[in-house]
Amino acid sequence: MLFKYLLASVALAASVVCYPPGYSNQSPTSRPDYKPDYKPDYKPGYKSGYKPDYYNKVDFNTCIEKVKQVREPIAYSCERQSVQDATSRLGGLYEPIHSLSNKLHIAVQSDNKIAVHYTSSLVSLFRSFQGIVDTVGQYPRVISSSQETIFEFNSEFESIIDDFSSAGVNVHEVFSQSTKIRFESWRKLGFTFPEKFGFYNNDK
Repeated sequence: MLFKYLLASVALAASVVCYPPGYSNQSPTSRPDYKPDYKPDYKPGYKSGYKPDYYNKVDFNTCIEKVKQVREPIAYSCERQSVQDATSRLGGLYEPIHSLSNKLHIAVQSDNKIAVHYTSSLVSLFRSFQGIVDTVGQYPRVISSSQETIFEFNSEFESIIDDFSSAGVNVHEVFSQSTKIRFESWRKLGFTFPEKFGFYNNDK
């Protein structure tokens, strides 16, 4: 019994943290062994290429790749006169473009310098979509069947260009550098945003 009592006493003594005189009644932050675990101003990776979350979510590349992936299937459906299939494949592009439009808007509202960073991506997106416009433009039945989808695309494209323009980007100059984007052909499908921004004069 005496041996167990001694062991218990030693264990109790070891569990007690001793502080210098005067620290026993103070808050933990004033004690010499205080080590805060939380640093409110610390941002992991800030000094090594840190980018805000809204910046990282703007992903033109994924959207452009989706446009490229669907161009041949749409062309194939058009050639087979499969109007419903062509319209469905075209409509499948709405969600990625809509998502890009929303995320870009949030990013530009937070930091309009982002728009300048993505000007080349903007041109790449419209240049990729030009291939779809050229294909669909050859098939009046597909154009007629796709009017609701084209209207939705028009709204998203207009919003995207609006955000670039409001951020101080000269969109006319940006698009004039690409001869592969011919907005006159977009009008034939029912797109109205090129007229709003005066892009028809840019066609060569």
